[in-house]
Amino acid sequence: MTLPSSTDPTRVPKPNRRRLLAGGGAAALGLSLAGAWLWSRRTPDPLDELWTLALPQPDGGTLRLADWQGHALLVNFWATWCAPCLEEMPLLDSVDAQSAGRLKVLGLAADPMAPVQRFLQRLPVRFPVGVAGPAGLGLSRRLGNDKGGLPYSLLIGADGRLLERKTGQLSASELADWTRRAAS
Repeated sequence: MTLPSSTDPTRVPKPNRRRLLAGGGAAALGLSLAGAWLWSRRTPDPLDELWTLALPQPDGGTLRLADWQGHALLVNFWATWCAPCLEEMPLLDSVDAQSAGRLKVLGLAADPMAPVQRFLQRLPVRFPVGVAGPAGLGLSRRLGNDKGGLPYSLLIGADGRLLERKTGQLSASELADWTRRAAS
C-alpha cells in the first residue's frame, strides 16, 4: 500500500477552520461597512427638519412642532404681505375649528414678529402660529416649495407621511378634500 504524497493530485486537502472563520469574519465586516455607508448616503426625509423646529409665537409662547407629531396636520406657510395668504386665513381657521381634531392647522409666518403680532390683533385665528421669520421661505423651499411662492401648504398624515403639498391659496373644496384625506 502506498500513501499519497503531498504532491499527489488526487489528494483532497482538509478545510482549515481558521481560514474559514477569518474569511467569514472579513465578509461580515465588509457587509457591515457597506450597509453603514449606504445608510449614511440615504436621502433624509424633508420633514425631519420640520419636527426639530421650536418657533416663537406672537403671544409669547413657543410652537414646538415635535409636539404635533402623530397628528394629522395642515402646515401653512404665510406672510402678512401676501394677499392670498390673508384671504386664506379665515378659511383655515374655520377648518381647524370644524375638523373636531381630525386635522390640526399650524401657521408658520415668514415675517418678523412685529408685523405678525399686528396682523393677528386685527384678524385673530384659533390655530397655533409660529414665527419662522424670513428664513421660513427657505424652510418652505427645503420642504418642496420649488416655486418659492406663498401661501405654501403641506398635508401631513398622523403617520408622519407627506400626503399633499400646494403652492398657492387653498380653496374650500380642496380643504374639505384634505380634511377627508387626513381622517382616513
